[in-house]
Amino acid sequence: MKKNFSLLIILFTFYALHAQKNETNGDSYQKKNEIKVNLIAPLYGAVEVGFERHLNKHSSLGISTFIVYDQTKNEDMNYYISPYYRYYFGKKNASGFFLEGFGMLTSIDGKKCMHQTM
Repeated sequence: MKKNFSLLIILFTFYALHAQKNETNGDSYQKKNEIKVNLIAPLYGAVEVGFERHLNKHSSLGISTFIVYDQTKNEDMNYYISPYYRYYFGKKNASGFFLEGFGMLTSIDGKKCMHQTM
């Protein structure tokens, strides 16, 4: 299972780097695609990766995923997938404060029970 996640992340990274190289519209500093990886999540037995596509100077679409591969460290959550839309208010390209609308699909285990001690 870990091999599949590693392969998926590597392929996704190469695709995004290739897309950034070809779609800058003459401005070498303007990035169209952005990949985010949470480097702390593997300490908790999970992988978190996000992808954001800048549509224009003030808006972008993205998706964030969180997948748990070690259930001993995170007992109740299995995964979440969260697509979002952002509207930026900054003067620079896709920067500054933003307003975000998002949705989330989550899978959790309902096995967690509370123990009461007297």
